Amino acid sequence: MLLKQAVHKHWSRLDGSFEEPEVAEDEKVAVRAALLAALWAAPPAVRVSLGVCVAAIAKHDYPDAWPGVLDALLEAVRRQGPEVRVTQLPSLRARQQS
Repeated sequence: MLLKQAVHKHWSRLDGSFEEPEVAEDEKVAVRAALLAALWAAPPAVRVSLGVCVAAIAKHDYPDAWPGVLDALLEAVRRQGPEVRVTQLPSLRARQQS
């Protein structure tokens, strides 16, 4: 929950709900990598929240700062079972709409 709030408030100055301070670029790189790794290891209830974070970050960072996110999500969905596929739909849908 705190991560979702931090992403919405501090990730990008272009977001209407932005508040200082903005997350530093080196921290953004680390968060993006950790999120994708955690997404597949987390329990289903946590995956949904992480997926929302991935979608929020991808809205701002794809394709320039996070060009591989869509390919990583699609590949993971192909490799994982149906329960993971269902939890990833919000990430993919939000990415498609932005």
